[in-house]
Amino acid sequence: MPQTTWNKGIVPAGTDPYNEIPDTKKAVESLNAIVPVANGAERDALAPTGGKYVGMTVSRADLSGILETWDGLAWIRQAQTGSPVTSDANWSFNGGLSRQVGADRNHVTMSVRLSRAGGSFTLSTTYLLICPLVPLGWRPPLPAFASVNLHAAGGVYKATLPAAISATGDLLLQTSSGSVTVNTGDYFHLCADWPY
Repeated sequence: MPQTTWNKGIVPAGTDPYNEIPDTKKAVESLNAIVPVANGAERDALAPTGGKYVGMTVSRADLSGILETWDGLAWIRQAQTGSPVTSDANWSFNGGLSRQVGADRNHVTMSVRLSRAGGSFTLSTTYLLICPLVPLGWRPPLPAFASVNLHAAGGVYKATLPAAISATGDLLLQTSSGSVTVNTGDYFHLCADWPY
């Protein structure tokens, strides 16, 4: 009968004179592989031979795959980085998202430059849906607000615009007063931060 090791490795059934099952089990358990767990309770129930060891790392399914590493005293959450923003045919994106999860602060930071690839449109004092931007699992629980400086393709400043990232991950823009036209090639750099 196959055996399941504490770090969820599977040792196949069958033995031979070389004690294949115990030898394979020992090899699998000595790997410092990331152990998938459903939640903190399953993480805390792990029972490696000799107890938890410094550097032991788990991936928490209840926290969208966030990694936690045992430092000898406590589980420390690691930063998650590298998520791209959602793509859109009318915009060219450069940048992305990073997620920092810690004991005192859990947040997502977005830094992205958007360049208009589609046709022109006009903004007014009412928020306008610009494009889907933040993928599922990275979205703010409540709208996150920022402001952006809109520039023409040649770099000339055009306007400062209030911006919002909705709880559904959409980018919304408006003007503070009057209207402004966003043309093909216009761009802005958006920086926002929200709790996770």
